[in-house]
Amino acid sequence: MKKTLINEIIAVAVVAIGMSLAPTASGAILEDFENYNTLNGVVEIDPSAVDGSGWSAVADSSPDWAVRGDNSSFDDLPYDGSDQALFLRRSNANPPGGSDQDYNFALTSFTEGTFSVQVNPSSTGDGPGGFNMELRDSVAGSALLSIRHGEKGHTGDNGTGDWIVYDASSTVIADGNGIEGTGSGIPSTYPHAWDRWYEVRITLSGSTYDVDIHDLGPTLPSGVSHAMAAMGSIVSVTGQAITGVTQIDQFRLSSPSHNGGSNQTDPTMIDNIALTVVSVPGGGGPPIVDDAIASSNIVVEATAGIGFQSEVGVEFRLQSTPDLVSSNYTDTGVYVIGNGGGMVLFDPTGTSSAKNYRVMKE
Repeated sequence: MKKTLINEIIAVAVVAIGMSLAPTASGAILEDFENYNTLNGVVEIDPSAVDGSGWSAVADSSPDWAVRGDNSSFDDLPYDGSDQALFLRRSNANPPGGSDQDYNFALTSFTEGTFSVQVNPSSTGDGPGGFNMELRDSVAGSALLSIRHGEKGHTGDNGTGDWIVYDASSTVIADGNGIEGTGSGIPSTYPHAWDRWYEVRITLSGSTYDVDIHDLGPTLPSGVSHAMAAMGSIVSVTGQAITGVTQIDQFRLSSPSHNGGSNQTDPTMIDNIALTVVSVPGGGGPPIVDDAIASSNIVVEATAGIGFQSEVGVEFRLQSTPDLVSSNYTDTGVYVIGNGGGMVLFDPTGTSSAKNYRVMKE
């Protein structure tokens, strides 16, 4: 197939960036909540009520989740220093105490790839916990898995601050608490397990999935007087999809989730939903694309990615070559569907200074 360059492919500079991109976000960020006009935190916006947002929920006059900007009433801020995030409005002190709606975010349907979301879970004395999520196959109407964080672990102990992973049959396959669970040195007990940001990463490969939960470190500004640094991976487990779940196309914030005594000063917060698709249903891998587009290298701490401006609904793939003279580019196996904003692709084998990269579009 003939491939045509859009503009000349040139060597690009490595650009160091600050906190404008999530430091550990896995793949291309689909939703960072920055495009909602919250008027500097004065207005709360239910994302499911915004056309084209990708969010859906039961029609209700009292939304469970809302986008809100930086506000002095918050104890915590988005981990990446951005202005806005999604936060849970329900709390024990604000009936109904728990969320009563499922909030669904539509994903590009995939059979192989990595999904991630950053979470700052609230504390709550209720068993359901402050954060509940699922990855789902909406066609089959079934979940691949569900994940919860709460003050009470699956055994009902108070103050443990567990990350619990359930398979599709609601069987506990990982309990990430340093006291009663499988991990060691994991932040536990109030307030250490809550005044922190985490990243939940789920990699699907056919009928098998891997869950990796990373501790990103204390919230900004830190609401408690402790200096426990980011601890990296604290939960790692492999699971098996149930029969009939063949593709994932939906991220669900599931009910019920609670916020403890207050939903304004210390709510559960969600930010930087990201996805890297490796294979789509019915395909033998990434789609064939025709045109190379302008792109630039981006360094996020110790990780490098290839940044570019996307177009809505257009497929983009990452290619590399060790030799610009021959221009013999090969596919890295990673591609995304554009959302109209800036996106980043990462070499799955590790971005290398010995390689030259370009992004191609169909």
